[in-house]
Amino acid sequence: MTRITRRRSSLTIRRIAMVLSWLSALVCALPSAVCRATAPGTRYALTTGQLFIPDYFVPAGDQFDLVFHLHGSPTYVEDYFYPAGINTVLISIQLGSGSSAYSTFFSNNDVFQQLLDEAFARLAQHFPSYHPQLGFLCASAWSAGYGGIREILQVPAYVDLIDAVVLEDGLHTSYVNGDEVNPAQMVEFLAFAQAAVAGEKQFFFSHSQILTYTYASTTETADYLIEHVGAARVPRSDVNEIGMTYTSTAELGQFAIHGFTGYTAPDHVDHIEALYLWLRMIDFSQEPSYPSFPLADAFPATGRQLPWWRDRFTAAQIIPFAPVSPGGDGYVLRVMDPAGGVETSRIGNLTDTNYYVQCDIYCHYRPELAADGFERSGIFIRDNGNGVFEHTYAGGGYNYIMAWDSSDGRLWCMRAVNGAITDLLPAPVYLPSTAWRRVRIQGDGPQLAFFCDGQLILSVIDDTFSHGQCGIGYHEYFATNSHMEGARADNFRADLPEIVPTPTPLPTGSPTSPPTPTPTDSPPPTPTPRPSATSSPGPTHSPEPGPSPTPTHEFTPTDSPTPWPTPAINCDALGIELWMPSHQYYPGDACWLLAYICNPGSLIESAPVFVLLEVAGAYWFAPSWSQNPDHWTMNLAPDITGIPVLARFTWPAGVGAATGLRFHAAITDAAVTQVLGDYDTWEFAFGE
Repeated sequence: MTRITRRRSSLTIRRIAMVLSWLSALVCALPSAVCRATAPGTRYALTTGQLFIPDYFVPAGDQFDLVFHLHGSPTYVEDYFYPAGINTVLISIQLGSGSSAYSTFFSNNDVFQQLLDEAFARLAQHFPSYHPQLGFLCASAWSAGYGGIREILQVPAYVDLIDAVVLEDGLHTSYVNGDEVNPAQMVEFLAFAQAAVAGEKQFFFSHSQILTYTYASTTETADYLIEHVGAARVPRSDVNEIGMTYTSTAELGQFAIHGFTGYTAPDHVDHIEALYLWLRMIDFSQEPSYPSFPLADAFPATGRQLPWWRDRFTAAQIIPFAPVSPGGDGYVLRVMDPAGGVETSRIGNLTDTNYYVQCDIYCHYRPELAADGFERSGIFIRDNGNGVFEHTYAGGGYNYIMAWDSSDGRLWCMRAVNGAITDLLPAPVYLPSTAWRRVRIQGDGPQLAFFCDGQLILSVIDDTFSHGQCGIGYHEYFATNSHMEGARADNFRADLPEIVPTPTPLPTGSPTSPPTPTPTDSPPPTPTPRPSATSSPGPTHSPEPGPSPTPTHEFTPTDSPTPWPTPAINCDALGIELWMPSHQYYPGDACWLLAYICNPGSLIESAPVFVLLEVAGAYWFAPSWSQNPDHWTMNLAPDITGIPVLARFTWPAGVGAATGLRFHAAITDAAVTQVLGDYDTWEFAFGE
């Protein structure tokens, strides 16, 4: 094994001392909350991140407002959230350095919902007298956190949930056409900004003057948004209450971008430390932009009364209809795709948990068409947002359904998992007649209740789905599309659950066996093929922008190697691995930092090797330990190469305590545009 070492010089000793002073001063003084939690309140660790309930928070009913923040040590973020004084709780998440850490994590579309579910389960435990539901939602991100916000905003159901976006000096893209902002990476933010201009959302973005050279800076992305929403910058030179000097503001509707002076890392940190100022600019008193219970729609001639309906493929139609529904006005909502197949109209939030949905559904009994197929109409709850009822299309339906079939009058109380249905009834139930029927599903935890015309059909325990949207569904199984009539619905209502009564038998005379041959759980007629539904593809993300051009340091062996332990390293793939003797240090402990480079292939010449220290989102680069990007340039022979990044020293007393500190290491190509092989991170902490 080849070891690359350096003599201990006075310069090296001074650099080690500088690192220690940064750890004690910059870590514990600049971002003090990295070391200890100071904001008073209650904290709950989540699977990822932390839930913070400030001591001044008082529930205002069952709706809980929430700030969802990405990037920065949670306790650090809490210290700069707390002074905002807004009656809201906070989720804060720190995933590491680089926007790709956040975009990769949130590229799993389920993660955001899972985090909300976990947090609200904690809130329900903390406030047992309430049934916490999501109220106003503000999505916030500092620095690299924007990568996660971009992924979240690619999901339409999440866009519905989010009322405000706040970006603190964090929004970058790659360059196209030389030095232009990549519009494909701005799609989600621009759409939200335009909604803010229209008064439908709120958008705030603060930025510094930091130059990034090889990718678009926050100034450039801010300019892009300002231009495309039709706003204009107004010059300013005043100073805000924490000493940040304005350069300009651009505001239009509920869209605002504030520019500030500053080209350095401390200027960048100012933007997260001003979080409470930015949050005060958000109007949390506005009604959430998404629906909250109760939801009621009588589908009058003038159109749907609720603005939040989402149709899966084609717009549902208000049509005149006879016979009139009980208490109706002669108009109904018809849910049907003329091209055939499945269609739904859904409403509510993916976070909705305990509620009921009720609707009048016209059931047209047509056994004479059974040979050609049938149509299924009904309602559903706790849908995952896919909105395909009990179809297998596009990932399939995931929900609970109460539906009626036109060919034999079968009444279903079903669970759909990826379109595979299970009738929860112990035996099939049939209602073979034409009539308006009021169907209802109620979910209260795992307790489900299904009603038809006020009669309890089924009460069952099932915990497959705990939350999701509700709505009206239709699926036709005809060979001849002209037989389609669609789901005719009226008097829709969804609200918080009620006490489930003791089961009441179905009316006497309801058949328990079909009057005509019935389809199996998987109907025999071949469904009409679903036309290929196209949707706007998400933006193609360019590779993570690389660091700016950096000074280089040729690293060559010396005649005076420094002895250091050698951990077991398997060299079977190109990459770099960090090693320290511990993840926790106290006064008197021995400490050093080594980097091992494995190259199982041929010689790699002039490879940039980066090792950097991350402290609360700010970075210091070896070997100069400055905040200007720096690296070694090395020839990597086919072997293991060792780098003594920090020589052995004894951890001193009196430097305080800190957690969440990280060293990162990577090898890049000569142009510093992509990482070669595996990279590594070593997290550590220290205390007294």
